[in-house]
Amino acid sequence: MLEMWSKSMARLDNDAPVPVRSTRGAPLLALIGLARILWPEDLNDVKIPADTEISNASAYSDRDILLLRQAFPRCRENLTKFLDAKTASERAELSFSPDQAITHMAYFEVFSPMAKINPQAITHLESAVLELPIGLAIESHWKSEKGHIFSTVFIESGNDWRLDWEHFARFSDGSWPLFLAGSGPPEGTFRLLARERLTDERETTVIRMTLYAASSENSHQTGNPSPEFTVPRDTRNGRLLDAAFKLARSNKLPFGVKLPLIDPEGLIRVRVKIRRVQESDSRRFELVSVIACHWYSTVEPGVEIVD
Repeated sequence: MLEMWSKSMARLDNDAPVPVRSTRGAPLLALIGLARILWPEDLNDVKIPADTEISNASAYSDRDILLLRQAFPRCRENLTKFLDAKTASERAELSFSPDQAITHMAYFEVFSPMAKINPQAITHLESAVLELPIGLAIESHWKSEKGHIFSTVFIESGNDWRLDWEHFARFSDGSWPLFLAGSGPPEGTFRLLARERLTDERETTVIRMTLYAASSENSHQTGNPSPEFTVPRDTRNGRLLDAAFKLARSNKLPFGVKLPLIDPEGLIRVRVKIRRVQESDSRRFELVSVIACHWYSTVEPGVEIVD
C-alpha cells in the first residue's frame, strides 16, 4: 500500500497540472475516492508542501485542497514568467483573454507602469479557490521583498491557468489622479478603493463615501481622497455599496472566497463609473454606476442584493 501511494504521489507531483471544473462532478469524485483509498486520513489534515501551503485547511473542501495542490505550481510558474517578462506582448500571453489584454496594456501602462516586483523574492501567504462567472480561479496573496502585499487571480483557461491582468493591474479607463484634476474624457470606469464616511450615527438614507487609488508599491497606503460622494441607500448603487461595506465589516469577501482582507482597514474594492462635470469656476463628480464590488474581470457585482 505504501509503495502504491508513493508512486501515485510521484505521478501527481510530476504531471502537468490537471484543471478540475466544479461543474464536472464525476471525475472529481473519482479522484477524491482514489485519494481516500490510498490516503485514508482526513484530507483536510494534510500538510501541504511549502509554496502550496493552505492556511486554515479545515475551512476548505476536499475538492479545493486537491485543486490547489494540482494547480498552484502552474500558477506560481506563470506568475514568475509574468513578472520577469520584458514586454507587454510577453505579459499578455500569460494573461486571461490575451488579445484584449495586449490592447489594454498598451494603453494603460503608459500612465500606470507596472510595479517592479522580483519574483525570486516574493513570499506566498495563502491561496483559495474562487468560483467566478467566467470560470474557476485561484486567488493568492503574496508579499514582496519590500513588504508590499498583493493578490493574484489565475483563471482556468483550457489546460492552463492565466493571470487576471485587469485585477492585478487595477485596469481603469485612465489615471484617477489626472481624472480628478480635470484631464481626459469627462467619464470613465475605474478600479478603486472606497471608504464609507461614518458619522456618530450611520445615516439611514444615504451613504457618504470617498474614493482612493490603491498604491501599487505599498499595500498600507492609498492616494489622496476624492471629493465626497453621496449615494442614496434605496438605489441599486446604494444597495450594492451597503452590501459590500457590510460584507467587509464581517471580514468576508465577494464571491465567498476564503481569504483574509488585505486592504487598509475600512476600505473595499470597487469598480465604478464616474462622471466629471465642469462648471464655470469649479468641477464636481457624480457616481454613474457601481459596476462591481471587486476588481475581477467580471461585471457580476460579487454581492447579493434585492433589486
